[in-house]
Amino acid sequence: MKILHCCLSNFYAEGFGYQENLLPKANRMAGHDVSILASCETYVAGETGMVLVEPCSYTNEDGCFVTRVPYRKGLPLFLARKVRAYEGVWEQIEKMRPDVIFFHGMSGYEMMTVARYGRKHPETRLCCDNHAAFVNSARTFFSKNVLHKGMYRYWVARSLDAFDAVYAIAPECADFLVDIYGVPRDRVEMAYLGDFVEPEDAYRAKRGCARRRLGVGDEEVVLAHSGKLTSEKRTKDILDAMRRVTDPRLRLVIAGNADPDVKKVIDTAIARDSRISFAGWRGREDMVELLSGADVYVQPGTPSSTAQTALCCRCALAVRHAPIYFDLLGEDGWYIEGPESIAALLTAILNEGGKLDAERARAFSISKERLDYRRFSLAMTGGL
Repeated sequence: MKILHCCLSNFYAEGFGYQENLLPKANRMAGHDVSILASCETYVAGETGMVLVEPCSYTNEDGCFVTRVPYRKGLPLFLARKVRAYEGVWEQIEKMRPDVIFFHGMSGYEMMTVARYGRKHPETRLCCDNHAAFVNSARTFFSKNVLHKGMYRYWVARSLDAFDAVYAIAPECADFLVDIYGVPRDRVEMAYLGDFVEPEDAYRAKRGCARRRLGVGDEEVVLAHSGKLTSEKRTKDILDAMRRVTDPRLRLVIAGNADPDVKKVIDTAIARDSRISFAGWRGREDMVELLSGADVYVQPGTPSSTAQTALCCRCALAVRHAPIYFDLLGEDGWYIEGPESIAALLTAILNEGGKLDAERARAFSISKERLDYRRFSLAMTGGL
């Protein structure tokens, strides 16, 4: 089966753990012929921020054929980045003749091009998903009323009838589709950002390697915390909780890029507590290994998709109450708010035999059922 991923509503970067990287990889693992039609916006090693590369075609390390297309001529760059219209999209799709098209992100002009192709070729299955929510989009008058409720809503309305499946990556994104784009609630299906759930042997190997690197034994409880570490991630809450719970069986590993103020707080904590370490930024494979070696992923601040990766790595989650986590974990999730609640949870984990093992087993069950991209690969292709 030929599958085309259209990554035209945002940047596309190789070597990351984004959905745009992992879902095509899952399709390839299932034996499909996979192409990616992407913008020229990307991240390049050694560069700070997003860059524009030249239009090109190549086969990536996962065996997917990637074609990068430029923005439409005549549009200033600042406007092109809002309109997201490109040169030659129709011609590229016609040349590829896919059986399935997945359009990533619904805020782009080329959604109408894909819909037009689907109407001409009704045998082609069309899927799209929405990543926009009120926490990351429509936060100014112009963005909300001109872009999202104006331009993007119009394009979605012109396209929706041609699509077989409309996905939202979180409950907040489903609400955005209904409230801002006017998509009927019964058209929206959930498709969380996820990762791969490793077979037992592969997981055990990664876990053993990670724990040897950390120098921890089976009796120690490894906490992981990661992300773009701004004050909104509330890293300090975890560090304060570690000061309250001095049990030597606890270890905390922090990974990511930290703002200077946050890094200063982390360095101060490390200087006084040998149980805490800072791993810096980690690529996807290194991060998966680290999470496989961890027992609890702690995220007291803003949500991060790494939490779903942590579930796939069989970590228990200790997270701030948010709709996406409540939808995944239910009422029995480990919800935290401030250093006191984190410290209380850590004490319970250390003192209540079986509590951690039970929650990690539940994480494994959730990830297999709802987060494994191999499983979603089957769903998006109609079970083929």
